[in-house]
Amino acid sequence: MPVRWRVWWVLLTAAFCLTVLARLPLSWLTPLLPAGVHCEQVTGSLWQGGCGALTLTSGTGASSPLSGAALTWHWLPQRLLRLRLALSLQVQVAGTTAEAIIQRGWGRWEVLELNARGPLDHRLLPLAPVGWSGQLQITAGRMRWQDGQLAALDGVVLASDLRSGAPQSLAYGSYRLQLAPAAQGAPIVGQLVDLGGPLGVNAQWQISPALAWQLEGTVVTRPAATETLALQLQMLGNADPQGRRQFSVAGQL
Repeated sequence: MPVRWRVWWVLLTAAFCLTVLARLPLSWLTPLLPAGVHCEQVTGSLWQGGCGALTLTSGTGASSPLSGAALTWHWLPQRLLRLRLALSLQVQVAGTTAEAIIQRGWGRWEVLELNARGPLDHRLLPLAPVGWSGQLQITAGRMRWQDGQLAALDGVVLASDLRSGAPQSLAYGSYRLQLAPAAQGAPIVGQLVDLGGPLGVNAQWQISPALAWQLEGTVVTRPAATETLALQLQMLGNADPQGRRQFSVAGQL
């Protein structure tokens, strides 16, 4: 048999095997899941299916924040023509709903068309202060992870009706973070502004490929600010003639 026919035979055999595997009932495949991953209420197949209750545990027995999540998915075969392996994923967990396309290419992972809405939860969003409440919405989110580092991040994040927790509950208002697409190699930068409320905020958020972030800008109190909130801002130092105070915070994801 000529070499070219052998190559085609191997490719056709591989495609047939993958098709059969993808079409198998998902319940047949769940015993093959890694240790610490358990899926209940299984429906459909590997190609298009769902998991009504996902349980994730570490080696120490600790549960993941995603434990209890309900997942549904379907693969996107048309993206194979661009040498991309992609699936459309929908997730519901802890009152949050999210949908996105997860895509794998040469040396990169991508999250595309991310849209999510739910309550502010420190377990799902480590940047959120512990004990705070509010609503979070992400629109048209996109992230690219390449060669082990963050290569792209853009979209719109709305944080509404933010309120601190104990020992004293304070209303902080609502905010929008706009992350614009950046040129390759350029810093990932977003603009944070308030949407009304007790504080006027205008700041820039920047994150590095190694996930070190910094937020700096100005904040000013409005008439709706409580006395306690105004006293907290005085810790930032002297205000300019317009009442604005400079602030800068940084961290690591």
